[in-house]
Amino acid sequence: MVFKPFTHLARQSFVKSFTHGYAQSVVAASQSSYASSNTPFGPYSHYAASRFGKAGTPQIQNAFQNVSSTSSGGAGRGGLLSSNNTQDGGLSGYFAAWQQQQQKGNGKEWQQYQFTKRIGWKEPAIVHETSADGNGRNDLPRKETQQARVSLERTHSDSAVDDLRKAQDRVVEVIAGVESDVGIVNEIAQEHATEPPKDNITITAANVKEAAVAAEQSSPASDLIPTPTNSSNSEASPVSEGTSASSLDVSQAYTEHIIKLQGSQKYAEIPAVFEAMLAAGHQPVADAYNALLEAAIDLPTDKHQVVPKALDVYSDMLRRNVHPNTTTYSILVGLLAARALDVSAMKRSLEEKRLRYGGMEEAGRFMFQSTSAESDILAEDDSLNVAVKLFRQSISARKDRAFSAEVYHSIIIACAERGRIADMISIYAHMEARQVVPSGATFAPMIKAFAASGDLSSAVECYNEYKALAIANDSGKVAVPNRGDNEVYAALVNAYAICGKTEAGVNFYGKIIDSFDHAAEDRVAKLSALEDTVISRGFVQERIDSGAFADALTWIEERQLSQAARDRAMAVTCIAAADANNIEMATKAFRQINSNELDVVTPAMAMLASSVRRGDVGSATQYWNILASTDRVTMSFIEPTAMYAVALIGSGNAEEGLRVLRHMFSRIRESATTSKIMMEYVEQLDEGVEFIGRFLVEKGALLSPKAGMHLMWAMIDNGGLITPVAGHLLAQLGPEQIAQLNFRDLTLTLQVQAGMLAR
Repeated sequence: MVFKPFTHLARQSFVKSFTHGYAQSVVAASQSSYASSNTPFGPYSHYAASRFGKAGTPQIQNAFQNVSSTSSGGAGRGGLLSSNNTQDGGLSGYFAAWQQQQQKGNGKEWQQYQFTKRIGWKEPAIVHETSADGNGRNDLPRKETQQARVSLERTHSDSAVDDLRKAQDRVVEVIAGVESDVGIVNEIAQEHATEPPKDNITITAANVKEAAVAAEQSSPASDLIPTPTNSSNSEASPVSEGTSASSLDVSQAYTEHIIKLQGSQKYAEIPAVFEAMLAAGHQPVADAYNALLEAAIDLPTDKHQVVPKALDVYSDMLRRNVHPNTTTYSILVGLLAARALDVSAMKRSLEEKRLRYGGMEEAGRFMFQSTSAESDILAEDDSLNVAVKLFRQSISARKDRAFSAEVYHSIIIACAERGRIADMISIYAHMEARQVVPSGATFAPMIKAFAASGDLSSAVECYNEYKALAIANDSGKVAVPNRGDNEVYAALVNAYAICGKTEAGVNFYGKIIDSFDHAAEDRVAKLSALEDTVISRGFVQERIDSGAFADALTWIEERQLSQAARDRAMAVTCIAAADANNIEMATKAFRQINSNELDVVTPAMAMLASSVRRGDVGSATQYWNILASTDRVTMSFIEPTAMYAVALIGSGNAEEGLRVLRHMFSRIRESATTSKIMMEYVEQLDEGVEFIGRFLVEKGALLSPKAGMHLMWAMIDNGGLITPVAGHLLAQLGPEQIAQLNFRDLTLTLQVQAGMLAR
């Protein structure tokens, strides 16, 4: 029987100290005398990874034990420390010396030596999964899914926060050092320009192969660098066999090979060749580092690790006195700005979850602990600050440096999103000074940022600049990429409304409508698209943001919007009103949504959550039926399902609540298409079960035997039992309740009880 701790879920991976006296004494008895008397149980990673008991047992061992898995005479992988002193290797000698030093009375405080982090990472295991029918769906057996979960750790762990913060701190320190003496980058550039030519060297493919092999065998970071899985298909040499490098030195040959791998998008092979170049004693150039940067961005599977990897590459670049070029800064600034925008979007999504599903246990608290942990990680993100510092450093090192319109666009809108008006203006001014034609998509976010700060005149001036560019584009003088006239009109109308000048916004909108009188081509279609965008994203959105939902509905009802735009506007109004607990306006908007044209799942979720918060289980059931009838079930159904189940349990209908919980959780698992998605689903489903369990324990709810078995089977379906929840259910089974169980439920109950006694 598989058991899972109550508060330790795989997705969270929070390592806790385990100090249970009985278990400690049993394990300590099998260890050395010192370990048994002085070594408490601490945060062991093996225990954290396998604490679900999906396969094997927790591998708890002494911290000073030799844990090498290759030693034939040692204790073996995960073995306990033997009393034989010949097997006490690893850190035991270091610890003995440290202890001896302490006994001599040396009062100097011990400090951990921090080794320099090398560039590299482990190649992610790629599993190609296809079903027998070839449709790409992964129908994994339940046993395989359970085994795969043993080594799973929460994607957004505490270490992810630390890695991100440390990587950013390292780069900021490096940048600060360079900023103190800007002339150093010019010296580096001059050194590269005046470097004398090297002697003629003949290099062959065999030379490069040997260097790469030596780097992989001798370098401390070689285990972090992916090795090509199929060397026969890999371009093993930067030059052909026997080529003479009379005009091309070895470093240039390595660089050309790395760039060639970059061009063919063989990113997994770039780190190995780069490491071989370092092992051979050759100094990389900026182009090689740029290729390594792209590999660092492409290879990591966890999005939270992309930025630290890239910042590590940049830090190493500066430590080796390699002068970054415009491509280097473009990659980094674009990456960090995109990350800042992603963080802003994720923060908004999490805040919506907190308002909609949070507060069930404590006001302002997320429903799931993993969501709270993810919010903490996003709060630590400092990508935009680093991006701005890098941008300023780049233009300080080279006064005439100019970037592409895409790079300027990404950092400008990131600053606009965060309300950093001064940075936004200065970067836009730099773009103008370099005569770079801005993207048309840059202006709407800038107008919104000015409006949010209350600066209507700057918002109008920004619109006038866009208008001048649009006129020049129409006349063929400049080419403005990504023009979005309607979005800019909507942004300015929204700015007028935000600043209390709604009437002026209406007048401006009227002038725009009049300008279409002389349009001869697609006038009706253009007018319809204009009205849909300006009304919904301009006037209606401002009313929603200010909480005036009745006014928002009036704008929607009185304007001639297309059916699709009307339904979208009604859905947005309904969701916002429901999250704000304005059930009257939310209900009115929901009833006007044409469900045949628009998916009403998200509005129904918001209405269900609002009904549960008000204690109106009857209305919640109405919206639950809408969710239950949809064919497209995703992970977003987990929170409303758990919330609805708690509402039914609290209203005395626990059996129905736990029945629908088990059924919907089963549908969610069936929607998974790959093993990775399946594991992610199962982790959050575990949290849903844990949430139900906490509610039962805290409220002391008594369940009928049938209701209790629904929850027990829901845990079994999801791969294992959460121990306190199972214990709470078993404690409620007396002789009379047991007599009501059928044979299948009775068998499961006996197995669970036996498993708990065995633990």
